[in-house]
Amino acid sequence: MADDKTKQGPADSSRINLSENYEVAYWTKDLGVSKEKLSEAVKEAGIFR
Repeated sequence: MADDKTKQGPADSSRINLSENYEVAYWTKDLGVSKEKLSEAVKEAGIFR
């Protein structure tokens, strides 16, 4: 299934794709963290893709 870039929220909130700028923007704003902190948390949780 192709990503619909017009949808700004996450399609699967159990995973964060750090390669997609719109997902990084959504999650950093929603969680109030920097991109670096988000990346660290995703990698530590083991859900990095």
